[in-house]
Amino acid sequence: MACGLAAVSALTACTPDGEVPPETERPTGPAVLTFVVYGPSAVISAYTRIASEFTAEHPKIVVNVRPFDTHAEAEAAVTKMRAAGKPADLFLAESGDIAQLRADKAIRRVDDLLGARQVDFGDGFTRGALVQYSDQHALQCMPIEYSPMVVYINSGLIDPDTIARPGERPVSPDNGWTMAQFARAAQVASRHGRRGLYVDPTLEQVAPFLLSGGTGTLADDQTAPTTLTLGDDANVKAMQQLLEVVRNPRLTFNQKQLSRKAALNRFRSGELGMMLGFRDLTPALREQEGLPFDVMPMPVLNRRATVGMSRAACVAAGDKNLAQVGDFLAFLVSDPSMRRLAQTGYVQPTNADVMNSSAFTQPRERPFSGRDVFTKQVRYVLPMPSSPDFDAVARRVQPDLRQLFFRAVIDPLQDRMDAMDTESQAILSPSDTASPTASPSASPTPTQ
Repeated sequence: MACGLAAVSALTACTPDGEVPPETERPTGPAVLTFVVYGPSAVISAYTRIASEFTAEHPKIVVNVRPFDTHAEAEAAVTKMRAAGKPADLFLAESGDIAQLRADKAIRRVDDLLGARQVDFGDGFTRGALVQYSDQHALQCMPIEYSPMVVYINSGLIDPDTIARPGERPVSPDNGWTMAQFARAAQVASRHGRRGLYVDPTLEQVAPFLLSGGTGTLADDQTAPTTLTLGDDANVKAMQQLLEVVRNPRLTFNQKQLSRKAALNRFRSGELGMMLGFRDLTPALREQEGLPFDVMPMPVLNRRATVGMSRAACVAAGDKNLAQVGDFLAFLVSDPSMRRLAQTGYVQPTNADVMNSSAFTQPRERPFSGRDVFTKQVRYVLPMPSSPDFDAVARRVQPDLRQLFFRAVIDPLQDRMDAMDTESQAILSPSDTASPTASPSASPTPTQ
């Protein structure tokens, strides 16, 4: 196989000069690996069980799982361990972390380790996930989970079969729906004090609508962005379509109502017809006794598009237990291990065989359309711009998005979208920004 990433299936264990990088020699005594993970207790338990099963098969390798509740806590721990000169051998990271980890030279490529252990990079794993964690012709971290953002619906309030009008293509998990049909479903559910829809005013939840109806990108460059491009004409038009729905007080709760009771709790209690989420939202809804819920793809404005949530296992640069780490990493992405993670209900595995198995689809449990939606929508995931500063950009523009959703009167939409682009430049390309332009949303926000 030629070196490079002309296709994901061409990922190989090649260095720039074509040689396979050596692994460290195996020590004569037991090796102890540290694996930093995070997530809900069921996922932590799955990782712990996988580690113990690996040690049972490899008695000379002990894997200590260090669990944390959140990504932020795990990230801080990994940074602290690295600063102390005792980096974790492996740790979970998200796609937004990779640019900074690469800049800090904190990780080493993993394709050589996995390739040497016959891990299939062809059709064996979700292509989009592999591409997302690839850079410089190599797989930087091994993606473990990869879930598309979808629409969760209360199927007791919304029946997709009744949404399409005569002459329209039927609405279904397989066919999807248009933005007009999505809005119509919100109207159907908005009765007797209920509301039909909640979209969180964040860049992540707004992105699928812009990617579907706009230019297909949120920034001027995917890998080295210098500015958001929300002010492009097509993105403004897509945002206008979204705002026509989410600014309608008959269809969505206002800020004061949401401060009294959050959208998730309203959905669980049957007061809300639709909300957006990834696969990891499923267990929280299953816990609500008697809640009839299902999933649908994101609505289509011009093209099918959504965003994804992903996590990957990264290997510390300069790791002294490389051979043992490679063995455990291959075990981690094997069918039995990925099945164990999938069975928690939180994780959509990147292992294609497991993703299409009953371990993940869980056909006897809600959402019954999960196979048609989660497994098929991964092909429509478009990546968010990759930059160590992009999370800061998302936080910077969130108040502006909140104003667009909830403020009673807003300035021309074009001006507000342009202002968010300008604000992003202060973070992504500060040397090109003499002074941040004051956002038109700086004034207090009245509630509806």
